[in-house]
Amino acid sequence: MSTDLAPEQPNSLVLVSLETGETRTLTHPPSQVRGDIRPAISSDGRSLAFIRTNGTLRDLWMLPLGEGLEPRGEPTQLPVGGLALTNLEWMPDSRDLLFSAGASNGSQLYRVPVSGSAKPHLLAGTGVGTGGPSVSLQGHRLAYWIGTEDTNIWRVDLGSKSASRDDGLSSTFRDVFPQYSSDGKRVTFYSNRGGKFDIWIANADGSQAARITSMNANTTGSPRWSPDGQQIAFDSNVGGEYHAYAISVDGGQPRKLDQDESFTANWSHDGRWIYFASKRSGDYQIWKMSAQGGVPVQLTHGGAIAPTESPDGKTLYFTKEAGTDGLWKMPVEGGPETRVIPDVYRYNYAVTEKGIYFAPNGTRDQTSSIQFLNFATGMATSIVKVQKPLDLGLTVSPDGRTLLYTQVDSAGRDLMLVENFR
Repeated sequence: MSTDLAPEQPNSLVLVSLETGETRTLTHPPSQVRGDIRPAISSDGRSLAFIRTNGTLRDLWMLPLGEGLEPRGEPTQLPVGGLALTNLEWMPDSRDLLFSAGASNGSQLYRVPVSGSAKPHLLAGTGVGTGGPSVSLQGHRLAYWIGTEDTNIWRVDLGSKSASRDDGLSSTFRDVFPQYSSDGKRVTFYSNRGGKFDIWIANADGSQAARITSMNANTTGSPRWSPDGQQIAFDSNVGGEYHAYAISVDGGQPRKLDQDESFTANWSHDGRWIYFASKRSGDYQIWKMSAQGGVPVQLTHGGAIAPTESPDGKTLYFTKEAGTDGLWKMPVEGGPETRVIPDVYRYNYAVTEKGIYFAPNGTRDQTSSIQFLNFATGMATSIVKVQKPLDLGLTVSPDGRTLLYTQVDSAGRDLMLVENFR
């Protein structure tokens, strides 16, 4: 089981005796991560696999066990290349692990050996939008689910505060993370309407939608316009590890912005700099580098992702713990990090000259709202209620009249069975 040793400490994995109730702590995650989850003990009882998480960012770890399931040595990380793991399942011979990775109907099933340096490979024939692998005791049957999800872009008239589905920008697939161009005439987003998640561009009314990337990755997303409207920064886990890229709006070959793992890239207001999240210093922090390339410079020190520069170029905003620890800010030139909003759903915020539009995390019934924090009054007010689960993305048109956000309009799952599985 997973538990908090203390409110300020990350989750640890704990073994509980069914006979005596005695507990034994198995893992001691570092303070900069959220903690350890999803424990899975191998069939031979010699290994404990688990996920070490920092919000939406998840790594696969392995802990050797003794006869009484006591830890033997320190846990080691398995090379899964930045995949966002969810479920873990051992093969009966205790040599391989199955897991699902990816978000929503972009998730896929993988298999990885627990010894050696081999990397995970996709389970052939299972497809996209799959998860929850379970193998029979004999090892010849595999059960898993395959999901369907229709996430759509919704348009809010900020004058009337009314919301409606944007049928021009939406499809029957997952269309998320809309972002207006600086002139308000175009929108970029990412979608799997073409089979895999890639970056798309369309006119603001949804016409002339065109895919500009073909990354052949599990996830390619988080697009951001350059101020001049000529490039899109985005991230992709092609090859297994997330990297930030930039590509011309006319398509072509994307250029990798940084050789280390990085994601949620965004431009400065003048286009000279690119901000991004990287864990090259040990945990995820915001870094910046010249848009033309160069040596990155670390900006934050308390953990951060999803950077956005203010319109006047003086303040850097970012989220912590995938938004559950709120939205924060600091001076672009360096200085103290201050929390602005206590709770934000992942990356769903947009900074304007007059304030910040944002979506807090949903309630237990998965409803939420779009809110506005007014800089002049310091007060947050509700703009519109969101009656279904939120998805990624929130953007405001340059004229301040329209807001786009995404919500999951329908979702379902089918149970699948594979015979003669090996």
